[in-house]
Amino acid sequence: MGGVFVMNAVRAVRCWLLAAALLAASADAWAQIDDRTLVLDNGRDGPLSLPLTQLVEQYQLQTLTVDDIHHKALHTYLGIDLKALLTSAGFRPGAQLLLVGADGSSLAFDSNVLLANQWQGLMALRDQAAIGDDYFVPLEQGGESVEFGPFYLVWAPIVGSASPSTASASELPWSRGLAQIKLQPSGL
Repeated sequence: MGGVFVMNAVRAVRCWLLAAALLAASADAWAQIDDRTLVLDNGRDGPLSLPLTQLVEQYQLQTLTVDDIHHKALHTYLGIDLKALLTSAGFRPGAQLLLVGADGSSLAFDSNVLLANQWQGLMALRDQAAIGDDYFVPLEQGGESVEFGPFYLVWAPIVGSASPSTASASELPWSRGLAQIKLQPSGL
């Protein structure tokens, strides 16, 4: 039992050190190790492709510990606050959005949930439990490994929110493989 505790403690310290190094890394360092790009389209200015280096330069990175609905366990992610990302990209408050995966799949998202100040969305860049060159811990499902990159949208309740939550964690879009956020076309 003591050996398992020590191994878990060592792994936790390694994850914390990696997160600290990533937070301190310059955009040039990110560019050398990561070529992921997020596309944002607010419906007015045309699509904006943001390479990870620009995301790291432009936004404050933060960590968020969430009760991950896919892994069914607590995970700590490093990423960018979704509300700040959408606001600075010119999305209007309460916009109806499409979250588009790298595989072309899409999921509708009512961004009003961000205005209620009950849930914090994080555009995750990395799971701190990921090992080696992996950005996220894969999920074994039906004998196959499910990947979560290039980006993964995760959620945690905002501590001390004034009103009870109107949505549960399972009702929020935990979008795996996220590559693009765009304004939902009218009529969908």
